[in-house]
Amino acid sequence: MKTKKKQVTQTEPLTECHWCGKEKKQSQFFKISLVRGADICTDCINAKYTELCTKTDKAKAILACCHYLDTAFNYDICKGLAIGEGIGIYLRQLNLRQNQDPENFEQGLIDGFDFIAEHQELTNRKAQNELTEIINKLEMIKNEI
Repeated sequence: MKTKKKQVTQTEPLTECHWCGKEKKQSQFFKISLVRGADICTDCINAKYTELCTKTDKAKAILACCHYLDTAFNYDICKGLAIGEGIGIYLRQLNLRQNQDPENFEQGLIDGFDFIAEHQELTNRKAQNELTEIINKLEMIKNEI
């Protein structure tokens, strides 16, 4: 008589979320790079992202979440996200081989962070336009006198 062998199912190891303190499966955490996962579960980071999006724009919300997750922020990936795509899609895009240069948040800022430079350029352009308008108005007043 043949006996059936018991199937041994391997259970996925549990990891504790640093925010909620609950032990969860690895699949309930975002993968930050090819070698490491996040310390904050997807539920917590998605809730934080949603909360931040109600207060600010998508790019700043993703930047803050990258800080919490200690992963790189890539403004080009962020700009390429479609409406309705959030932190999960951003992290999937960041994990593509061509986007995996900086390993953590700090290194991402050091290695060519264009977000600040682009914002500064917009601010400078706006200030220059305002100065040009003031100069034109002063020229008009000068001609009238």
